[in-house]
Amino acid sequence: MSINSFFKIMPEYPVRPFEEFETHINEETEKARQELPTWINDLTVTTVGCVDSLTKKGLVNPPGGLIFLYQEVFDSSNALETFIKTRAEAGVTEGSLMAHENCGYMRVVLGLDELRSHTNMIHQAQQYLDQLNKRYHTNFQTMVENQGSAEPYMRK
Repeated sequence: MSINSFFKIMPEYPVRPFEEFETHINEETEKARQELPTWINDLTVTTVGCVDSLTKKGLVNPPGGLIFLYQEVFDSSNALETFIKTRAEAGVTEGSLMAHENCGYMRVVLGLDELRSHTNMIHQAQQYLDQLNKRYHTNFQTMVENQGSAEPYMRK
């Protein structure tokens, strides 16, 4: 009997229907929105990754990572600014915020279905983070990856 008789050969990351992917991203986004106050006030959180299994992780991992913070609102303010300002006021001046192309948050929540739009959104968030770093005298860095689980759902 061959080894293939014992193991079912499957792609490492099988593509699921878009509706299932969309539901997953929306559920994870809602969970992250609920947890956001805790993350912002927890000064040990200095790295933000993404829930995507294909990307690097931080201490917290909302869908979209950096883009989640850039797009979401916290106490009537931009969540990214609140995140940086809260840390700066406590003397925490460094950290890493991850973003990636083919991002489920950008594809599902923001409706961006082209790679170029993901690249542009990441660039905008990086520019905003640069402004915040200057304003609050911090040195938070971005890490950008090009893989993501939304790739099958992007326009080619």
